[in-house]
Amino acid sequence: MTILYVMNEAQDLELYDEIYAAFEEKRQAIVGHWLEPDTPLSGGMGEHVRQMRSRTEKTRTYKDRREMVQAISELVYLRSTGIAWCTNDTGVDCAGGQCENCEHGCIDDNHKPFWEGLYQQQIELRQIEDLDASGSKTVERTMDRCEKVLADLGVDINRLKEQLADVETI
Repeated sequence: MTILYVMNEAQDLELYDEIYAAFEEKRQAIVGHWLEPDTPLSGGMGEHVRQMRSRTEKTRTYKDRREMVQAISELVYLRSTGIAWCTNDTGVDCAGGQCENCEHGCIDDNHKPFWEGLYQQQIELRQIEDLDASGSKTVERTMDRCEKVLADLGVDINRLKEQLADVETI
């Protein structure tokens, strides 16, 4: 939303409520998905969510799952980085695109196509004959990142490598 719209005296105030309701619905859907016991997660926040899901003691009682998701999602600041969900509400300690290592990053199975595509791109880059040592290190480091995330998301890395083995040389 632009500052010009916000300052417009003739603006539709109900639009704010509609935007917030849509945002809240989406946030609850995302957090609810994370709380499903079989949803694969990666990233620092993913590890915290997995630990929370595995707890056996009852720490709080909710009327139903929907009420639990609503209560938890209200506590979660959430934005998309494109490669993960970020729960960092301060902007401090951002890992700068290294969401899989950040305590605030949560990568769920909805991000799997991105990570598979990034992995395929790295395979293609690795085949460039005049790639220097620095470029090669970057490619290998990125492949390691992708393999860790994809393994966390339940992807069989060896099978993926076989599927991508037919990538043509650039």
